[in-house]
Amino acid sequence: NRGFEHAAGPGIMEPRGPAVLGDSTVERVLVENGRAVGVELVGGERIAAGEVVPCAGAVGTPRILLRSGIGPADALRAAGIDVRLDLPDVGRGWSDHPAVFLP
Repeated sequence: NRGFEHAAGPGIMEPRGPAVLGDSTVERVLVENGRAVGVELVGGERIAAGEVVPCAGAVGTPRILLRSGIGPADALRAAGIDVRLDLPDVGRGWSDHPAVFLP
């Protein structure tokens, strides 16, 4: 039943999509038992979610993951962040996508 809700009654399924929150800044992904279960917004509000898809760009996404304790364990510990998931490639070799526009 992934991606559908039982909202219209027995045997009838309605599609549902991801919730997108505008004007919201994610501080970190909430992780329980190695699984993302929601997000915490700047200001402390927590939002539970069945799935979390970080999409904050080439720089913002690794920053959110690292603040969440997802990344290279040694670097996280050195920064005083509890390690939730040791993923050495998070934040490695990243670069922004600069653009140049000439008149």
